[in-house]
Amino acid sequence: MSKKYAIVGSFAMKPGVSKGFTVFSYREEDGVLEPLGTYDAEKNIGQRMADREKDCIYLVVEQRSDKGGEILLLRLNREDGSVKQMDQMATCANQPSYFATDSTGKYGVIPHHASDQFAVRTEKMEDGTYQPKCIRDEAALTLVRLNEEGGFERICDVASREERDGKMSHLHCAVFFGKKDRILVCDKGQDNVYVYGINKSAEVLTLEQTLPMEEGSNPRYAIVHPKQQVIYQNYERRAYINVLAIDPETERVAVKETVPLFEDQSMSDTWKEEGASDLVLDREGKHLYVSVRSVNQIVVFAIQEDGSLRKQQMISCGGKNPRGLALAPDEKYLFSQNRDSDTISKFVVQEDGTLSNTQEDIRCNLPGNMVFV
Repeated sequence: MSKKYAIVGSFAMKPGVSKGFTVFSYREEDGVLEPLGTYDAEKNIGQRMADREKDCIYLVVEQRSDKGGEILLLRLNREDGSVKQMDQMATCANQPSYFATDSTGKYGVIPHHASDQFAVRTEKMEDGTYQPKCIRDEAALTLVRLNEEGGFERICDVASREERDGKMSHLHCAVFFGKKDRILVCDKGQDNVYVYGINKSAEVLTLEQTLPMEEGSNPRYAIVHPKQQVIYQNYERRAYINVLAIDPETERVAVKETVPLFEDQSMSDTWKEEGASDLVLDREGKHLYVSVRSVNQIVVFAIQEDGSLRKQQMISCGGKNPRGLALAPDEKYLFSQNRDSDTISKFVVQEDGTLSNTQEDIRCNLPGNMVFV
């Protein structure tokens, strides 16, 4: 049996704060995590992805600079847990927030959150007068071609989201779904969910659908059910989960069900604080786990045969600001990355999918996301 490890990214947008990522060894028999080393303390790790077939680990560096953000490709030595950087790429836009690869492993997409900061330049008009010109960050969806080793070959296309009605786009998540490798993208800034396609012969992105959401709701993350034709999508400023149905013919999406996070319906209806943060599914698609940052809770849903949700449990995350969740490879344990308490809480996953806190917290600096490899 090969050794198991976990990579935990530290997240904080503030400069001068130690961040980076930490490698832990993982012992499957009792779920023990042991820290092995911390790397790249100056980098803000916004999100991570593992391609176990290629033994690749992708880390998104969510930063704002004159070169934009970057994405790293790492490989892990399974004998001792050491990591080696194999490749890196400037994403050419600010604050990349996610990374996902298509079913072939030949293409990846990177959405960019961007910021609300701007610069003002002086522009000379045709009549000789001068006017101020405001230049803002570009919220872009970037299409990248990958090589056979999982490295970054080149940027193929960039789909820019323009400011509309005074609202900037903030692209926060992109997930592939369907037989045609459609891409579902959550836009926190303009309160939309988009569906893009890839014209692979021309290597360009095509906008296929725009699904408007409630104003001020801030669509955040989405996760695709492994067997059902549904996608689960949360909000940053609403206490609801959307069940999005996928049309099997057109692969367009529509809201099938909207489920409150709280037992008290009125509380969900009036909620304006930070809502759900992360979404995690088990391999069989029987349970959905949702972290809720503002109340430091984890909500467990049982998934019905048609993909709809039934709430099973709401339990304390064991710390403050549960930014991320991760299931262990054997799914016996779930780990909550509680950023503001510098802890990772460990839960036993019961037979019915509900959670029990082991009270065995692991210390970690600003944990924001976690992936097992």
